[in-house]
Amino acid sequence: MEYNFDGKIHAINKDYASILKKTDVDVKSNVMDGLSSLSELVKDYSHQYAEYLYEFNKEKVIKILEEKISEFGINGCTFDEDYQFIYRPPWAVGALLKDGSFALKFKRAEKDNLDDEK
Repeated sequence: MEYNFDGKIHAINKDYASILKKTDVDVKSNVMDGLSSLSELVKDYSHQYAEYLYEFNKEKVIKILEEKISEFGINGCTFDEDYQFIYRPPWAVGALLKDGSFALKFKRAEKDNLDDEK
């Protein structure tokens, strides 16, 4: 399977989709700039994921909002089992590679249109 690193939502299989982008962010060598760059990617990917859920799975949007509001009120943030941010710095991907990768992998909604993109 070929992965598309264009920073947009694509189906991985019938159960999962992802947003992938190659990045030269290396938190290890420059912590502050690296964290700032990753923070911007998290915001962008979260926004795309929220729009996707809003269009195809409004019940999930309500569930996430309820959980996040409760978590912030009680003890801070934890991740939902339906989605996961994945960061691979350049040095973890390969010793001679310039770019790492950043991804948001998530469970697909039952009736999305991602299979129509092929």
